[in-house]
Amino acid sequence: AGTVRNCRIVKGVASAEGGGIFMTTLGCLAEYCVITDNDGGALGGGIAMETQGNASHCVILRNVAGTWGGGGVYCRSGGTLRNCLIAGNQTTSLNAPMSAGIFTDHNSFLIENCTIVRNNEGGVYNRGGGQLKNCIIYFNEPINHNGAPPMDYSCTTPLPLTGSGNTDMNPEVADPGSGSGPGAVLGDYRLLLGSPGLDAGTALAAVTNDLDGRARPQDGSPSVPGALHDMGAYESEAYTNGPFRCSFTVSPAGGLSPLTSVFTAYVAGSNGVTNVTYHAWDFGAGTTPQGGAALNVATNVYGAGVYT
Repeated sequence: AGTVRNCRIVKGVASAEGGGIFMTTLGCLAEYCVITDNDGGALGGGIAMETQGNASHCVILRNVAGTWGGGGVYCRSGGTLRNCLIAGNQTTSLNAPMSAGIFTDHNSFLIENCTIVRNNEGGVYNRGGGQLKNCIIYFNEPINHNGAPPMDYSCTTPLPLTGSGNTDMNPEVADPGSGSGPGAVLGDYRLLLGSPGLDAGTALAAVTNDLDGRARPQDGSPSVPGALHDMGAYESEAYTNGPFRCSFTVSPAGGLSPLTSVFTAYVAGSNGVTNVTYHAWDFGAGTTPQGGAALNVATNVYGAGVYT
C-alpha cells in the first residue's frame, strides 16, 4: 500500500502497464494529482490498478495505452475512482472496443462523480461487474461507452440498457471543447445553469466535496427542491449564492425543418446582486423580438440551416 498526494506525474513510460502510476497491492491511493502525457505500453496509460486501487480528486489527461486500452485508467479486479476528470486520453489498440478513457476488467469497480470526456476510442469499456454513479460520460469518440457498464444517475448517450436516473441530454457545460485524444482542445466541464446534471445525482456518503474542493451537495438548481449531488466531477455553487450569472438552454437543438425550439433562461446569484425584472429575446433578422417580466421561456421556429 502507499499514497501519492498533490503530485504532478508527467511523461512516464512503461513497457506493459501503468505509465503514470502502477498500483499492485491493496490500499494504494492517488489523490489531488495531475497525471498527464504518460504512456502505459499495453494498459493503463495514466493509472493501472491491478488490485483495488483508489484515485480521488485527480485530473487524468492525454495519456496513451496500446495493445489492450485504458488510456486514462485500467481497473482490474476492482478499483475506485471519485471526483476525477478523465479527458483527452487515447488507445492505439487494434483490439476494439477497448476504451481510451477507462477500461474496467472483471468485477467490483466503483466510479463515482467522474467526468469522462474527449477520449479517443471511447469513454468507458466494461468487461465485468461494478458500478458508475453520478458520472458524465460525453463527447468521447467514436462512442461514449460499450460493454454495458452498470450505470445510475449519469449523463451519457446512448442511454444505458439498465439503471435508473440516467439522461442522454447534452450536459450543458461551460465549454465542451472539441476533438478527442491527446490532440483534443479540452474545455471547462463545470455545469451551466439549466444543465440536466444539476441536482440530478444520488446521495453518496463517501462524496462530500468536488474536484475543486467545493462541499457537496449544493442547491444548484431552482427547479429542483433542496440540495442534491450534481453529476460529474464539479459541483455547482448554490443558485442563491455568489455573483449574478445567467444562461439558457434550447430543446430541441436540431431536427427536421420547420423546427420549433424552446428556449429557457436561468439566472442565479445572491439576493443583493440578483433582481430580474425583465426578459428579452431577439432571434435575429426576420423575427419579432419577444419580452416580458416573466418571459423566461420563449419559442422560435427555424427553417433549414445552421444557426449560432
